[in-house]
Amino acid sequence: MNQVFDARLQPMLQDAQLERLCNGATWSEGPVWLREDDCVLWSAIPNKAIWGRN
Repeated sequence: MNQVFDARLQPMLQDAQLERLCNGATWSEGPVWLREDDCVLWSAIPNKAIWGRN
């Protein structure tokens, strides 16, 4: 069950499921959704890496 803090988000979560995209990161930033590329990106700061998934 998702906990929603802003009721405006509720319509988007009706059938949503959480999915782990990465684990083991010690310091990461993101995610950011790129609509034009249909992908999500996040970065690992210490490794100077950017990962994505579509």
